[in-house]
Amino acid sequence: MTLQHLPLADRRSAIPADALVLDDETIDMDSDYETGAWCESLGCSYHQLRAAVAAVGSSPSRVQDYLALQYLAAQ
Repeated sequence: MTLQHLPLADRRSAIPADALVLDDETIDMDSDYETGAWCESLGCSYHQLRAAVAAVGSSPSRVQDYLALQYLAAQ
């Protein structure tokens, strides 16, 4: 069976997370796949990602900057 014959959710889980390409324009908080992949990529928890998106919007670069500032503030 090929990936094309699997439902979309199964196709995503069948591909290693590091092989998946994320949309670098926005972080889609409604997508479990995207939030999980962004959390792994940014090294944060889901709750930290959600707070960052709420604070600065869904731009990955702005979220990354926000998370970095939060980390530095906690030091």
